[in-house]
This record gives sequence, structure tokens and C-alpha cells, in this order.
Amino acid sequence: MDEEIFWDLIEESLQSVNNVEEKDAQLDHLIENLEKLSKDSILEFQRIMYQKFHALYSWDLYAAHSLLFGTSSDDNFQDFRAWIISCGKKYYQAALSDPELLSGLLDQGEYPVFEGFQKAGWRTFTILDITRNDDDWRKMPPSPKELSNKKSWEVEHLEDISFLANKFPILAQYDI
Repeated sequence: MDEEIFWDLIEESLQSVNNVEEKDAQLDHLIENLEKLSKDSILEFQRIMYQKFHALYSWDLYAAHSLLFGTSSDDNFQDFRAWIISCGKKYYQAALSDPELLSGLLDQGEYPVFEGFQKAGWRTFTILDITRNDDDWRKMPPSPKELSNKKSWEVEHLEDISFLANKFPILAQYDI
């Protein structure tokens, strides 16, 4: 398992569904493919998933999320980051460089949350009745303690919709 295979599995799961609202079917397809892999490959998939998931833990994405939803919570922000990964490598990389590029997905009618997608590997372990041990957990990247790439604005701005709308004028046009 490497990043290329990781993204291939995500893309294949995405292409397995007919429309953007079939998130559960996408997750089911991904898990079906993960079930065919070895325990070590599933574990590596989960490690890469967490690595990508943690990389999206940034001030810009948190602010974009706050603007789209009118507020932000840690749980909802997790589901938002999982949704970004579920949309594939192209949108993942776009979100890292400029959150406004997510507007292409919003134009397709996407609702930008996907609860639990980031745990696909662990769900596969459960289905296959594989026990996770301490060594498995130690292979996972640690969760970030703080949001990355803090910009020249403060936490209070996350509640200021006009400030966020000026920062992300394209995303400000969407009503989630």
C-alpha cells in the first residue's frame, strides 16, 4: 500500500456510485475493496488516511467550513475533512492550496460532510473481525494539537461571517 494505491482505492469507490448523494454506497464499496487486502495493507491505508485527514486540519479550511455552515464544531469539521478526502486526490490537493476550489464540488450538489469516511480501515478491521492491538495504534500519525498555517486573523473571525465572506467570496455564495 502506498499513496498511489490509496488514491486509486478512493477514486474507484467514488466512481462506483451514480451520484454525489450515495456516500454510504461509496464507503461500502471502499470497504469491500479493503476486505480483499492483507491486515498490513489495510493498516497502511488507515495510516495514509489519517495522514491526509490531519493535513487538512488548517485555519483556512476551518474558516471556509465556518463560512459554509455559519458556525463550526470539531465533529462537523471532521466530517468536512473526511468529505474532502472522499472526493478524490484532485479536490484534496485543491483544498490544501485554496479552499475556494471546493466550489466545483458544491456546484455538483455535494453536501460537504461524510461522517466516518476517515475510519474506513478500522471499519474493515471490524467486519473482518481483526483485533487492533497497541502496535497498530502506534503506527498511526498523531493528531495535530493545533490548526496549521495560522494566518493574520484571529479565532474571533471564525464567527464573523462578513470577514469570512471577504476572505472566501466564492464560497460565500453557497447556502449549505
